[in-house]
Amino acid sequence: MKEQQDHLKLAVDYIQNRINAVDNKASVLIAIQAGLFGVATFVVERIYLPCEDLKIISYVVLTVVGLFTAVVVGFLLQVIRPTKHFLSRDSGMPPLESSEILWPKMDVPPTVANFKKRVDEWNIGDMEKDLRVAVFANHYMVFKKYKSYRSALWLAKIQLIVIFALLLLIPLWKFF
Repeated sequence: MKEQQDHLKLAVDYIQNRINAVDNKASVLIAIQAGLFGVATFVVERIYLPCEDLKIISYVVLTVVGLFTAVVVGFLLQVIRPTKHFLSRDSGMPPLESSEILWPKMDVPPTVANFKKRVDEWNIGDMEKDLRVAVFANHYMVFKKYKSYRSALWLAKIQLIVIFALLLLIPLWKFF
């Protein structure tokens, strides 16, 4: 039983480290997205906008780049905060039973007396149940985070191709 509890604690730590790593990657990619949008804006503003023939297409390119950036950043924000959806408060995670030490109910305000009572009634079986719930909840969170992260990476790759293609095709626009 002790080995099982140690393994569950190790699993929680390992998953938490994966969560921290993907959060850091998402933060870096948000900064890269901001820089990429800034560079694309600078290039269009300084090089293409002064030419009267390219003004309209330059605005179209900036709009496309801005929309791609907004969608990629939206997915990256879902990596950092995967338990909430944009249009609802439902996390999608199934309800879990626990001893309410690690996962307190949010519909009733906590009181010191209730907390003391729960701690006094807490036993080894409750601790193991809480560890199992923590492992499951962390697995669910890692799944949601990496799902959004993969989508953001896929879109970011497409975004780079589109940006470079559009920036290279703008000068050719006046020949069409």
